[in-house]
Amino acid sequence: MLSNLIQAHLNLHQEMPWHFRLAERDSDCLNDDQQARVRQLREQYERTLLQMLGSKSRLSKQGQLAAGHAIGNLLNSVPGWLAQHPLADVERDELLENLVSGAVERLLRPSAPRAAA
Repeated sequence: MLSNLIQAHLNLHQEMPWHFRLAERDSDCLNDDQQARVRQLREQYERTLLQMLGSKSRLSKQGQLAAGHAIGNLLNSVPGWLAQHPLADVERDELLENLVSGAVERLLRPSAPRAAA
């Protein structure tokens, strides 16, 4: 599931790069109503991400909102991470998928009790 989600997101970035650029970097150029709509859509997307990933997290409600926001930001920024490296599409996608899946899996897994320092 996570692998498919990451690949779909990478494909979307490839197909619609300007949409993501506008939403992520240039939203301050939008009027107030447009900015509010982008914010609303982003929050809906982040909640849906957590639902799709089956988040039964140890986190509080606010922690889950923050996790969804972090995962959304991670997915939206990842396509640019290796842009300056001349990699084959398959190799680039595999590297990005491994980086993102490791971070997301670690974020959503139940935490083990921590030893006292």
